[in-house]
Amino acid sequence: RFFMENSLKDNNIMLFNRSKLTLTGVTKVISISPTTINVEAYGSGLLIFGNDMLVTKLDVESGTIEATGLFDGLKYTTSKTKGGFLKRILK
Repeated sequence: RFFMENSLKDNNIMLFNRSKLTLTGVTKVISISPTTINVEAYGSGLLIFGNDMLVTKLDVESGTIEATGLFDGLKYTTSKTKGGFLKRILK
């Protein structure tokens, strides 16, 4: 996992012709694979789905990621539930 220092509070997504992606405001990279990129941007998770995805640039200081591939979708997720697995099943 990569943790990024970023003094800016903006999170921007730029997608060009479904084949080039630029993300800014990334604070944490959770995982990267050819079909999924999973990052955190100021407390919200962001899942990027596609095929043949490759991260071409990772700038830890600025919190910028650039990737290429065929991008199919983006989905924001909430932060993990505090208390973990046991707290969720005992609700």
